[in-house]
Amino acid sequence: MTPDESIAYVKQFADAVGSVIGSPMTVASGTLTPEADGYDGEDCTLPDGKPGWQYSLVWTGPAVSDPQSVIGAIQSKWKALGEDLKIQTAAQVTGDKSDTALILSDPPYLQGTYDDGYVLTLHVSTAGTSVLAQTHCVPIPKKKSDG
Repeated sequence: MTPDESIAYVKQFADAVGSVIGSPMTVASGTLTPEADGYDGEDCTLPDGKPGWQYSLVWTGPAVSDPQSVIGAIQSKWKALGEDLKIQTAAQVTGDKSDTALILSDPPYLQGTYDDGYVLTLHVSTAGTSVLAQTHCVPIPKKKSDG
């Protein structure tokens, strides 16, 4: 997987959220164009022990009036894309009963990341919508200037 492919992989989940809520998700941080941005990634280690890069992205979207039905529709779309996740409530995970956000997360929310750093989390609430992703660790490509 290339850096561009790793970002395209997580972007499809943010796009699915936007299609459900009826508004495109906005990139709040991170890059969708690693090649154009000089492949400026974050250090990670590939399974073979070689250095790699990964990218952290955050998308934000509007508040929703019915988080339960919205997250159910997103859950179905994400399942079709290969992420079969259970809905969690923030209150269940954090113990903060005032936090009413509903969450889809792989791995489960606040349970760390996979060995290659991958994590994908969706928060849906009446206060807003967000997708947080850290891509899979991928080999560092040669920059065009490296020949």
